[in-house]
Amino acid sequence: MSYLNKDKCSICKDKKGKITNQFCFDNPKHPTYKERYDCWDGLTYLDCWGFIRFNETKEEYNNRIIKI
Repeated sequence: MSYLNKDKCSICKDKKGKITNQFCFDNPKHPTYKERYDCWDGLTYLDCWGFIRFNETKEEYNNRIIKI
């Protein structure tokens, strides 16, 4: 997600995590965003995927694994 274009992240949809009740590291609303964000880093989407997996409930995990 780019802070400059202010679009919603296509991965986490700018939603808070169910478990952590925080935004992902790549979201301007996250408390450490200004310290961490690097506009030249093309791998920040990995923060979103890690965020989603970490905030996944057991039911969501089981549903995802069954689909594979």
